[in-house]
Amino acid sequence: MDTRKSEIVDHLCTQRGTKEVEKYLKKCSKDCITTLLEEIKGSLRRIMTDVYGNYFIQKIIKSSSKEQLRIILENIKKDFASIARNYSGTHVLQTLLDTITTKDEEDLILESIKGKEYDMAFDDNGTHVLQKIIQKIKDENRTDLNEVIFYNFVDLCVDSNGICVIKKFIEATTMEENKERIKETMIDNCMDI
Repeated sequence: MDTRKSEIVDHLCTQRGTKEVEKYLKKCSKDCITTLLEEIKGSLRRIMTDVYGNYFIQKIIKSSSKEQLRIILENIKKDFASIARNYSGTHVLQTLLDTITTKDEEDLILESIKGKEYDMAFDDNGTHVLQKIIQKIKDENRTDLNEVIFYNFVDLCVDSNGICVIKKFIEATTMEENKERIKETMIDNCMDI
């Protein structure tokens, strides 16, 4: 079984393999997708960060049910931030974030990045995932992330990746108290910014 899983993953990480399996996905049932995910769930990080495999995972995300998306989220939780900082992985996670609709999914994502938000904000690839999280998850549901942004506001403002996080944060902020904090933080630090 381990050899079989290894062969599947190796195949998915080739241009030919990913195209073959993408064609198969078009006529595949939901049960088949679940079986495939069960086979590869231990290797999702490798596939997501592979130059070819990431395309396959993006396709499977678009074809997945809520339960299947949960399998993906649960199995990449510990690797989420490192996948986000990868050139191929950032695209997969942005596709995944476009599919989230429930508070449970939001909580899983926020739990996955806890303590890693700062590094993601300054990373060339991770910043895009963090911006998408800010855009997709309601202001009131991302209180820990909001606090990290407020605490590092000046550092973010003066960095080419960080400023994009700040812009998205300002655009996505809906809570009046946070809008007021943004204004106060900008006034208090205007010379540094």
